[in-house]
Amino acid sequence: MKTYKNALTAIAAMTFAASVHAAYPDKPIKLIVPFAPGGPTDIVARSLADALSKVMDNTIIVENKPGAGGGIGTAQVVRAKPDGYTLGVAAVSTHVVNPVCNSNTGYDPVNDFTPISLVADMPMIWVMQPKMPEKDFKEIIQTAKNSPGKLTQGTPGMCSLGHMIIAKINHRLGINIESIPYQGSAPAMNDFMGQNLDLMLDVDYLVQPLVLSGRAKPFAVMWPERLSTLPNVPTFAELGYKELNMRPWYGLVGPKGLSPEITQKLMAAVHTAMESPKLREQFKTAGMVPIADVEGNAFAEKIRSEYLDTKAFAQASKMAKQ
Repeated sequence: MKTYKNALTAIAAMTFAASVHAAYPDKPIKLIVPFAPGGPTDIVARSLADALSKVMDNTIIVENKPGAGGGIGTAQVVRAKPDGYTLGVAAVSTHVVNPVCNSNTGYDPVNDFTPISLVADMPMIWVMQPKMPEKDFKEIIQTAKNSPGKLTQGTPGMCSLGHMIIAKINHRLGINIESIPYQGSAPAMNDFMGQNLDLMLDVDYLVQPLVLSGRAKPFAVMWPERLSTLPNVPTFAELGYKELNMRPWYGLVGPKGLSPEITQKLMAAVHTAMESPKLREQFKTAGMVPIADVEGNAFAEKIRSEYLDTKAFAQASKMAKQ
């Protein structure tokens, strides 16, 4: 009799769980953005939330929780109940750079989340002042080797993606390009345009206007293939440094323990949402490329490999955690 009752209890629990999953979502979903409104992460979140709400026929509320390099909002996702009603926007900054630089994020980027889907990627362009005598990547590197510290490079701040990339380049190529941190991309770009910096590495949509107006000379791009708008500029892979091809990316994650059923529903919804013409146009305007085929385990592996690679670099180069 006891075994029979236990079996009935188990069946009832399974039936209840199945009904809950079948009904998902039946209330608003909260999407946490770990940065302030207006930036690229916020653009991703609001564009995706709008498209997903139509696909899922459900309200998705975007909440900005900025601070600590994205750590505050991201940690809030970790602490949420894994029921599918609190999700977060992950970025290379929150899941790779910040955890490597900062030992007090309050989360493990590899083990504390349920990765759902990558949604966007962004090319980066490395440029020099147009009046510099160097013509290409090889000559820039040669100058950096011959005159350590002569060339200056602006970055959006300490432990930003730009800072990490230049540190990797210096370490990998055995050179010393002086990395100057700013409080964001805008002031760094302003100093570059004022000819106070020799080099600048930033996302496509910020750099392209300078290139097109003749205020910057491109010599390398971080992207799997050459950009159609810059067909004569080689990729880092072509130059022999595929491992330095580190770029901004954005994706959707949930807390650890999200059920496979809900995860699958969200993956399918994201895949459909990414076909939205409105979303694709919003991404294009912001210089982003929609990505809809890196989901679940593949997205988890991307996070894991980039984090561990960057962590190993930081330890090898003795880049101190803050």
